[in-house]
Amino acid sequence: MLYQAFKQLFVTCALAVFTVSCASDGRTLEAPDADQTTTTRAVTTSALSEDISESGFSLSSPDFNPAGEVPQTALCSGGALLPKLEWDGPPADTQEFAITLADYTNFEEPLLLWLGGNIAPNITEFDIANPPEGFVETQNDYGSAGFGSPCIEDLTEGDESRVRDLQFRVYALAGDIDTEQGGHGNDSWTEIRAQAIESAAVLMRYFPESTTSEDPETEGLEEIELPSEEDDELETSTITE
Repeated sequence: MLYQAFKQLFVTCALAVFTVSCASDGRTLEAPDADQTTTTRAVTTSALSEDISESGFSLSSPDFNPAGEVPQTALCSGGALLPKLEWDGPPADTQEFAITLADYTNFEEPLLLWLGGNIAPNITEFDIANPPEGFVETQNDYGSAGFGSPCIEDLTEGDESRVRDLQFRVYALAGDIDTEQGGHGNDSWTEIRAQAIESAAVLMRYFPESTTSEDPETEGLEEIELPSEEDDELETSTITE
């Protein structure tokens, strides 16, 4: 009986609290202004515009600005030539460099578009028109060696309105890696990351014909840093306000 009395008292008190909390205080919300709009937060994934190591190791390109538009010459319609790359401040004990280009539009499932390796430690720039001696290219996630297959324009197939985030990253390696011409790209990428002393990155973006670089969906991107790639984690996401 005592238990039933306490139980009844508890239920009565709970109902009373609920009633008070839900009751109106007599005030009403003002009607919104005619020009008032609501704000939603659309999530867009992205890699960092630039990723400079703590020691100052950096990567850049004379062909595009960080997070800038893919140069026309990198499109199949423009010749499918890799942009020129330049790096500065690598670790003094670097034994070799390797470079990747990955599509980080979906940071949970990045796509390897291109991987080049066997670059001597005295090299500080890369031009696909004049590659360094011994340079090799592996297969990408589409089973093709080299750059341009698939075309960057074709990456938006099925989602022609989505901007693509394409990140170049140069790795300074602690030792020589026997990267094979036409070898398995992701196996090489895994070994490269394991051997990397430091890395640096720069981002370019592809804007499909249905968008422009001034498209509202790409404005106001706020970069949020995620765990570093050295921890085998992907790096960033962005939120469009």
